[in-house]
Amino acid sequence: MSRRLRSTIFILLFASVVLLFITGRTWISLTVTEAGFPQFQLSMTGRDIEPLIAGCAWALVTSSVALLVTRGFLQRFVACIALGLSAMSTVSCLQAHGSRTATSVNSFVATAVGRQIDGLSTHDNVLWLIATILSIVCAVAASIVFITGSTSKQLSSRYERHQDVSELSTWQALDQGIDPTVDPEK
Repeated sequence: MSRRLRSTIFILLFASVVLLFITGRTWISLTVTEAGFPQFQLSMTGRDIEPLIAGCAWALVTSSVALLVTRGFLQRFVACIALGLSAMSTVSCLQAHGSRTATSVNSFVATAVGRQIDGLSTHDNVLWLIATILSIVCAVAASIVFITGSTSKQLSSRYERHQDVSELSTWQALDQGIDPTVDPEK
């Protein structure tokens, strides 16, 4: 695996881990101010607004790890899956800030309070935009891995067994499951 390809996979891994972290932070702060009720604060994380983003982020983390240990067709297949996950995450991030936000907020407040609330003020931050950018970075990295992926049809050489037993040290032979006390010529 080339150094450039490996660094692209690490960018994908880093972006997906940060995306997963961001989905657990507060995206919207709510202040309930209705007559007859005391004023109180609620907060919604990215997972509360759009749970699909966190699911895609988890799948992207595992896809990035899988990309590190695969080559050939399997690596391109996993990169294609990561590209699809990144696209779904991008669309979900855009929907989390769009028209579906009002529905999610009203449902969240109604569940927390126990009834529909009219006096509600919301304050959102830019985490949805950062999540969108990270999803796009994941999509670009996955497409680069798909296009320039390894052409070999074997697993990464780190996980392959050496064929010539005579060149291995005793510890390397034991590590690979070869008995060093057995004479290989017999």
